[in-house]
Amino acid sequence: EKSRQSTQPVNTGEYRVTCRDGSVRICELYIQFLADQLVVTFNDITERKQSEILLQEKSEAIQMQNEEFLQINEEITQTNDELLRAKEQAEESEIRLRLAQTASKSGAWDWDIANNTFFWSDEFLEIFGMPKDTVAGFEAWTKALHPEDVESASQRIQESIDNKTELINDYRIIYPDGEIRWVRSYGTTYYEKDQPLRMIGLCIDITSQKSAELELIRARDRAEESDKLKTAFLANMSHEIRTPMNGILGFTELLKDPDLKGEEQDKYIKVIETSGARLLNIINDIISISKIESGQMEISISETHINDLLEFHHAFFKPEAEKKGLLLNVKKTLAAKDSTVKTDKEKVYAVLTNLIKNALKFTLMGSIEFGCDLVETNNYPSLLNFFVKDTGMGIPEEQKDIIFERFSKGADSLNKNQQGAGLGLSISKGYVELLGGQIWMESTPGKGSAFYFTIPVIVE
Repeated sequence: EKSRQSTQPVNTGEYRVTCRDGSVRICELYIQFLADQLVVTFNDITERKQSEILLQEKSEAIQMQNEEFLQINEEITQTNDELLRAKEQAEESEIRLRLAQTASKSGAWDWDIANNTFFWSDEFLEIFGMPKDTVAGFEAWTKALHPEDVESASQRIQESIDNKTELINDYRIIYPDGEIRWVRSYGTTYYEKDQPLRMIGLCIDITSQKSAELELIRARDRAEESDKLKTAFLANMSHEIRTPMNGILGFTELLKDPDLKGEEQDKYIKVIETSGARLLNIINDIISISKIESGQMEISISETHINDLLEFHHAFFKPEAEKKGLLLNVKKTLAAKDSTVKTDKEKVYAVLTNLIKNALKFTLMGSIEFGCDLVETNNYPSLLNFFVKDTGMGIPEEQKDIIFERFSKGADSLNKNQQGAGLGLSISKGYVELLGGQIWMESTPGKGSAFYFTIPVIVE
């Protein structure tokens, strides 16, 4: 009922769906009424759910670590009290300190502020990766710190002394071999007549905790980004489907006019046919990308004549190119014996079609050239190297890295004034990789683009 009252898709809940291969996927079901038509959309959220589970597990792990560190903090507090008695009971306190450091895997430090002398335990030196003959002091300590953390770590120590607060100081250190680790220092300052005399504390290695926190943040960001991109994708698909559907329904209604003349009737039928073909292409693209991502896309190897395939594309797209005033050239360099190969003909056909369509779409003047070369390799089967070059608008630098991504904002930007769902390059990348090849592009904004893809020649 909510869907009938809204123009936006309505989420009816999450469901588990059993695939043909027996795997179980989690989907969100959206329904929407468009011109008295019920549109049902399944959004596969399995990866997001898995990310949420991972996020929960990471959160629980960090919670456990935090509880452990709280316990360690309590032990450290007890140890600090023991250190105060160390001046009166040196030998007994030394033994207790060693035991506490071993139990908490921490290193002790003692700064005699009045005399500016330092003591570092062996465990402290081990945590910092320092040799045992290191002369304790601020110079050695700051030298071990990450350059970006020296100022902030030193400032926290001074603030703790000035404000008479407990010191909790997190910073990075760099081992002699270049490894970066995280350290947390705890410290307590002792005063006489408001003058700081001594700061005593412990430090522990918290690298694993920091790594877990960063992984948790990355997992959260990935889940949020995935959710945003999928929502944007659904909204884009809804628009792309609704546009040709409205054309079909609208002109079908106009055909009901009994006074409609033959010429106008033919015109309306042509619009319906065009809208229907566009709608079918969008649905086929959605099905193809879904099969690729779910691993259900199969390949069908058969004998394929590459030169014939190139000639067919040239003949098929030449009228459209001439209509736009573009020169369409085909480059056939394969010898007859090299032209017949074993591959999935339909997928090679689809990739080449997508690339030529894009070239025609984004080239306003000049020419388009496509073809195929044979590349001989020493430690790999021979490769067929296809190319499609144009003199079009080119692709901006910031979009080159995401041009083949399914949910990329670059695709939306490039297609904002063009028809299509923007899935062609994603599907092409999926097909090429299924065939064991690679796809890439080179482009100069304002001068044109060149797309390349390779497929290995199957040797029987």
